[in-house]
Amino acid sequence: MIFFELIGWLGSFIYILSYFLLSYKIIDKGKLYYLLNKLAALLVVVISIIKNTFQPVFINAIWLYISYLGYHNKSINIKFLNKNILHWVSLVFFVFSIIAIFINIELSFDILAWFSVFGFSASYFLYSMNLLKEKAFHFYNFLAAISLIPKMIIFSNHQVVLLEALWALFALIAYIKSSKNRDYLTLCS
Repeated sequence: MIFFELIGWLGSFIYILSYFLLSYKIIDKGKLYYLLNKLAALLVVVISIIKNTFQPVFINAIWLYISYLGYHNKSINIKFLNKNILHWVSLVFFVFSIIAIFINIELSFDILAWFSVFGFSASYFLYSMNLLKEKAFHFYNFLAAISLIPKMIIFSNHQVVLLEALWALFALIAYIKSSKNRDYLTLCS
């Protein structure tokens, strides 16, 4: 089990490194970025399967596929997915998670965790296909990261908790830095 724990930590480290490098514009959305994301996704999938935390499995399997497309400069067109759908579906997830608080707090955490799957995957796809601006990508990365943390704490998936906490921090910093007009409360999509 220690070997798999190390694999999970390594995947989290590579993700954080990759996102940090992108956020601080040390690297761009090129082959190195996508290669690091493919490796990180694969490693996080392994630890998440072992820990039975399925939201990170879904997120990282999709992230792996999108990274594959980006690395090989391939694009696909998913007609029903655009930035407006991203915005509206995200809003629906958050409304349902707030309603669920009154029913069962764990249900609320489940809804937030599944939002994380959608938020990470949809924003990464749209950003990789140049259909979502950088500022909006960082905004959704922040929301998706903090939305997954409560569920991962319950499952003791410490690698993903640390990953998401750092990811949220870098996403917030990148979001603020990408605000040219310093209007932090608007979403530039």
